[in-house]
Formats: sequence, structure tokens, C-alpha cells
Amino acid sequence: MEFVDGPPPSHGGSKFETQHDWRAIAEKLRGKPGQWVLIEDVHRNTAYLISKGGYAAFRDVGNWEATMRGSGTRRQLYLRYTGKKVK
Repeated sequence: MEFVDGPPPSHGGSKFETQHDWRAIAEKLRGKPGQWVLIEDVHRNTAYLISKGGYAAFRDVGNWEATMRGSGTRRQLYLRYTGKKVK
């Protein structure tokens, strides 16, 4: 434990939230239903957040398939828009 003199600095969002333009990615995938895309260097919870509508670009929950591969700092997201509700 360490005592500090003030509040923590503003973090400005994580690098994982800001390094990818999720809105642009979602729009491109909506134009190609069923096509998988590979996105490198993502947070380990990204697939879960997409499947639950955790990003505004993916609020149409159930229309996305997302899965993670890799480990450590080399995490990869495979993502596709199905255009229909998936379980």
C-alpha cells in the first residue's frame, strides 16, 4: 500500500477503447454480413462487451458474433455481423 497526496490523474479512457474506431468497424461489417474481420491488440473482454452491447456501435445485441484468440499482449478479436439474432 502507498499513500499519495492527491487524486489519481484522469486516465482519458483505456488504450483499448480508443485505439480502434468501433463505430467505423461496425458500419463496414454491417455492409458485409457474414464476413469475418480480424482485429489485433484488443482487451481480453472485448468479445464479451460486444456480445452484451457494451460498446455503442454494437447496441444491436444478438446480431454480432465475436470470439477471442491469443494471450498476453497478442490478443486477437474475430468479429462478424450476422444481420440476425444469434444465440
